[in-house]
Amino acid sequence: PEINDHFSPPVVVASNAYSLFTPGVDATTGLKNVAETGNPTVINQEIAAQITAGTAFSTSVGAGSGPTCCGDAVRDNPAISVRGGASKVSGVFMLAPSPDWFTGIRDVDLCVGGEWLSELTVESSTWDAGTDSGTIRRVKIWIWLAPSIRALSSNSRGRPTI
Repeated sequence: PEINDHFSPPVVVASNAYSLFTPGVDATTGLKNVAETGNPTVINQEIAAQITAGTAFSTSVGAGSGPTCCGDAVRDNPAISVRGGASKVSGVFMLAPSPDWFTGIRDVDLCVGGEWLSELTVESSTWDAGTDSGTIRRVKIWIWLAPSIRALSSNSRGRPTI
């Protein structure tokens, strides 16, 4: 791994009416900043506005990880408060080094069939925020995208594809 491989601090929100991202839709300025630089300041302001409007219930930001490689987890999982009517959780954090990639979950319901889950494991996808077209480090390919959020996968050689 390169010395600069890392995650940004995770940003998590609880809501039944608001998600931090939607595939196929343009990234907000806050998500753009998280995906490109890992800075959660603007996305926190966006979430605060959603809380004020009553479309989100609570939010939390964890601490980022230091240099990492495949298999390491984010070292600080933020705590989040949920309630009936705000039982779905969304979360994002930057994957670096990358031009605008992030990983995250959206609308994961912690209350199923009227019962709160005591434990849940969720696999997140890798997403391209669609905010920066540039070379991908180490694989030296160009990706030119429409400005909307798209899932990334890998081809048989392990190279990112859209």
